[in-house]
Amino acid sequence: MKLIKDKKLTFKNTFDFNSLVDLIDRNNFITTLTGNWIERYIFDNAICLQNVEKSYLFEDIFKECNNMFNPDKKRSDLDLFFSFNSGGKGIAHTDKYDVCIIGLLGKTLYKNSKEEYIVQPGDALYIKGGEEHRAIGLTPRIILSYGFGDKL
Repeated sequence: MKLIKDKKLTFKNTFDFNSLVDLIDRNNFITTLTGNWIERYIFDNAICLQNVEKSYLFEDIFKECNNMFNPDKKRSDLDLFFSFNSGGKGIAHTDKYDVCIIGLLGKTLYKNSKEEYIVQPGDALYIKGGEEHRAIGLTPRIILSYGFGDKL
């Protein structure tokens, strides 16, 4: 994992929980819980909306990610993860493809067995395919996960 300091993504508008509600209301995304959820404690998990690049709200950022991080034009997608409370987390996992995490709202701790990074709005964190990692919301949070690679 490494924080990307030399590339800054631009956002036309801030994206907050009001924007999230509007996004969910106007679309029909595949939605998953990403932790070891217990039926009566689902908000201890992060929630994923898959393929948000299909929404007009994320068309520009998706194009910008493709231009910045994917010069070979491999397959790519954009998912949105959020949690409403501090401590919302996903399970430790590996992705078969490279991922760039982009902070939209709040603070999220990303960690692996060797290092930890806190991602805040405007930050980008690169995670190589096959690298185990885990995300833990330090505050209520919203992040984008731009995935790209042959194994997507």
